[in-house]
Amino acid sequence: MKTLLLLALTVFAPCLAAQTQSAVAIHPLMQDWLREQEQQLELFFGVDATLDWYDDSDGMNAVAIPGKSQILVGSRLMRYHLLKAGRGVRSLRAILAHEYGHLAQERYPNNLSFAYRELHADLLAGYYLGRNGLVDASGFWVYANATFEIGDYDAGSFSHHGTPPERLACLMAGFRLAHLPLEEAFRVGTEFVENNF
Repeated sequence: MKTLLLLALTVFAPCLAAQTQSAVAIHPLMQDWLREQEQQLELFFGVDATLDWYDDSDGMNAVAIPGKSQILVGSRLMRYHLLKAGRGVRSLRAILAHEYGHLAQERYPNNLSFAYRELHADLLAGYYLGRNGLVDASGFWVYANATFEIGDYDAGSFSHHGTPPERLACLMAGFRLAHLPLEEAFRVGTEFVENNF
């Protein structure tokens, strides 16, 4: 399954890349914020990646392309989260941490299946947010609602990322691991996902 996913990303990555930056107008302040997030997430997860945006008019999305060390965030996805009442950049921060979590999965050896990789990336997003003190009482519910709402119940689908309760459980487990160093949180998080879902 992992090989199939990497093959699909390799085939479709040029299509996504062709839609990046030049085809999408992003406000300069948003560009600055994205660059700041890119630097923080690279440093935190120990990865070197390119963060770009693309035209996701065919469906809101963000995607990590591990073989190219690239994160692509859809401009519609960004607008949706920025304009949704009470969310602002907080939910985008969780989405970016999830995608950078996928790149960290390439850095640390693991045998996670596709579905487990998605849940583990949710856990790593929660870990990042908790470890960096990015969660206050109201912020927790922003992250929780954003994570819950992007879950699905289509377990037979190739693109299944986990049910809303599974994704929320992983985000919360990541918060609880915030006291651990990254490599240990990665390992404990892997065990959590494998043993609970």
